[in-house]
Amino acid sequence: MATYKPGINKDCVVKTESVDQNLDLTVFIEEFKALKKELEELPVKKKDPDKETLDYWNERVCNDGQNRKLLIDDRAIQLYDEIKFIKNARLLPSKYDDEYKQLENYINNL
Repeated sequence: MATYKPGINKDCVVKTESVDQNLDLTVFIEEFKALKKELEELPVKKKDPDKETLDYWNERVCNDGQNRKLLIDDRAIQLYDEIKFIKNARLLPSKYDDEYKQLENYINNL
């Protein structure tokens, strides 16, 4: 298990496993924002599509979107696990509380 301690500034922490590793928290937050944006851009299934649209959806969009969502979900879980340890070590600056809560809600609703 890793341990965390304050880094070179408030946006960084040091993660210790076998060696110290500086983690830039802004990278996690930006990656989470990118994942959120990608999720928002996934196609949404129509309620009453015509046959052509339905066929296209079933063949391509639905499968591609579901596969991409699974990859996004996996990465979101990895991000959450990492950030949760940082937060539990009380090293996550309060300016990231909103993003952390959004990520936590997303993970809880999977």
